[in-house]
Parts: sequence; C-alpha cells; structure tokens
Amino acid sequence: YTTYMKPSEIKKTKKLLADLVEAFPRIPNEKKKETLQFIEVKTVELARYDFHTFMRYMAPEIMPDDFIDGVHLHLFAEKLEGVYEAAFKGKAENTNKYKQKLQMMLPPGSMKSLTLNLFVCWVYGKRPDARILHVGTSSTFAEDNFGSRIRDVMKSTRYAKVFPNTKVKYDRKDYIKTTKGGEYYCCGAGTSIVGRRGHITICDDIISEQNADSKVERTKICEWYVPGLRSRLLTGGCEVIVNTRWHLDDISGYIIALDSKAKVADWDIVRIPAFLDMDSAELLGLPEGGSFWPELWPDDA
Repeated sequence: YTTYMKPSEIKKTKKLLADLVEAFPRIPNEKKKETLQFIEVKTVELARYDFHTFMRYMAPEIMPDDFIDGVHLHLFAEKLEGVYEAAFKGKAENTNKYKQKLQMMLPPGSMKSLTLNLFVCWVYGKRPDARILHVGTSSTFAEDNFGSRIRDVMKSTRYAKVFPNTKVKYDRKDYIKTTKGGEYYCCGAGTSIVGRRGHITICDDIISEQNADSKVERTKICEWYVPGLRSRLLTGGCEVIVNTRWHLDDISGYIIALDSKAKVADWDIVRIPAFLDMDSAELLGLPEGGSFWPELWPDDA
C-alpha cells in the first residue's frame, strides 16, 4: 500500500460514505445489511490512504469510549500524513517539499497519544519495513501507553482487514518487529537508545506537568534530545514532537531556539490552546475565545 489514491478520489469516497451514513435511517430495512457491508468495504479501502479515516475505523480497538471527532483531529491527521510523505515518498522522489519536522502543541485531553499510536500502526501498514522510535515521559509509561497498545492494534482482526500484508513477527511491550524487517521501539526520555535507528522519531509529552517546574529535569531531557534521539535518525528521517506546554523552557522551547540558532531546517509548528486565540481560531475555523474541541470539551468544562 505504498501507492497513492488521488486526492480527488479520496474526497469523492469520503463524500459518498458521509451521504450513505446520513441517509441510512431512510434506507429500506431489506437494504440495510447490504449498505452496511458496502460502507465497510469502502471505509477499509479509504483507510489505507487516508489517515483520519484509518483513525476513526481503528478507534474501537484502542478507545474505551466512542470516537468523538474534532476539527483539530483532521488537522493533526493531515500534518502526520505530511510526515509520512516526507519520510518515505519525499525520499523516493528526492524532494524536500514535505516538512521533516513537526511540532503540535495541544491542551490535555486532545487525544494526542491515541492519534500518535494509530499513526504508528498506519505507517507500518503502508511500510512494514519502517523503523520508528517513540519516546514518552518514562519507559514504563511508554511501554504501557504506547508499545503494548500499538502491538494490540497491529495484531487485531480489524487491522488485518485494512493491512493484511503487515504482520507482527516478534513483540515485547517496548519492541515490535514485523515479518518485513520493520522495527518499533519505545522508551522514556533520557534513556540510552544506542543501536536503535528510526525513519521517524516521536516525542509524546516527554516533559510532564509533574517535572516541568524542575530545572534539573528539564535540562536533563532537553540536553539528551540531540545527542540521544536525534542522532538515531536515519538519513532523511523525520522528527515529531507533540506536547502540552507546561513551561517555556520545555523541549519545544529548547529545540526551536537551538535549531533557529544553528539555522537548520525549520519546524512546522501548530499551536492550539484550550481556548482559541485569533490564529488558532482561524486555523480550525472555530470561534475565537471558544473551546478547541466543543464536541467533547464545552467552554464550561
């Protein structure tokens, strides 16, 4: 599934599925089963090429509650698709038109980790030979919240419908290997990762609210990033940092200043506060001063 469905075809299929779902209550009972089967087939097909569709389809495997969509999730999915393109398609085409560095700054409760976990699964579906390094605030946290959940999704029947050619050969809570030689490894910030390599590195809230006020902890994590994680990138590899910002001198503040001073490639930075400012409201097409995700977090909440 390294081929690409044309954007016009993706848009057309999404419209078809949305129309069918809306019309479903009015469909004659004798046609409902056939319609549901058709929706399933087209959704599975679309999920191979559209990450947001994959995320919605696979959510029941990883979420305790029903999936509630939000505008920021569409944007998040689009940006992560760009990371995939940069890491694999961009390299094949010898082009740098895709951003290789992405930072998403989001509030708590914005479905950051779930989205990133499913992105890892989607990448391996399309590229079972991929290598990904995934970092959390601690190794135990990463294993419980990233590695074990990604493994369960990739070994599920629903995942096999979308990506039947991607199979897990060996797995632990911190390590997954596919039958095509792909490798996934998750760990805590500051951990030694000698011998590991990645087409994509992902940092998910590596400085938590518990240690954000500690200058010692912030410094240790920030000074580990370049000689530790970044040095593990394969040629043309991509970096993803997603976090809630609890301090100006967190990993985001540190690495943006460092890269700016060194004049290395720019980051694609998306800032979405809990209550939208003018820029984020315009970006999401939602009211300024209102909630970033009103479907789940109304203003009062």
